[in-house]
Amino acid sequence: MGLELGLGLAKVWEKAGKGDTADGGRIHVAILDSGVANARGLPGERIAQYDPSGRPEQRRDWTSGFHGTQVVSVLASGEPEAIGIAPEARCSCFNVYGSQQRPMASRVSAALARAIAMKVDLICCTFSLERSSNELRQRIIAAHAAQIPILASASDTNKIAPFPDQTGGVICVAATTVLKTVLARPAGCSAKVAAPGVDILASTPIGVARFSGTSAAAPIATGVVALALAHARRRGVEAWFRDTLPELLVGTANKVTRPPSIDAHALLHAIEDKAS
Repeated sequence: MGLELGLGLAKVWEKAGKGDTADGGRIHVAILDSGVANARGLPGERIAQYDPSGRPEQRRDWTSGFHGTQVVSVLASGEPEAIGIAPEARCSCFNVYGSQQRPMASRVSAALARAIAMKVDLICCTFSLERSSNELRQRIIAAHAAQIPILASASDTNKIAPFPDQTGGVICVAATTVLKTVLARPAGCSAKVAAPGVDILASTPIGVARFSGTSAAAPIATGVVALALAHARRRGVEAWFRDTLPELLVGTANKVTRPPSIDAHALLHAIEDKAS
């Protein structure tokens, strides 16, 4: 999957080499979604599940379509048939879904607090909320203060979502089609970058599935950032990378779409330029 998305990943993986941080190794990502089921390519030593307070849970996806599992797979699967963008990344998966099979703001806030306390490298949120809260905004501010980027799925309907479409401090990601057009994005959405989001291969307990929408685009973008962060760490420019990430993503993106599409190779080239 990752080599066929027009992101320049083949060159990125080649440049990253086979060191400790190749393919996103040692990068710790918190994924807030519906949990993660056992599936090929998602080994227990790299992929763990927690409740919002950080207590370990038995791995389980609380959606019938394995939404959270597909998100994790797109980002970090080692399954050859559905290889993830950063297949060596470590993932802490927080189940933020409530009894109504929908994410709850209170559970999201608690999971964000725990992820920050765990000192993860990145946070990926693949859902929208109809209501935000002051507590949620404070958690986002805390993540920003800790220099932990939050990447989130923009709404892919015509209805604006308070989170993340109108939430400051979050890198909101739109989705593109194979024809380089952007899926539905409501007026007022804050998304400034996009990533592929149609028919992305993902591993599930019942085999490989095709995953579409901004829920696929956000983990692709997070995986690209994990690769770039790993390389920036190796090259000694991690602090600069974290400080400038939102502007860096936009500045290196491919302007063929609107918003522009993330370009992994150009992002890595910018890191090389800074480190030289």
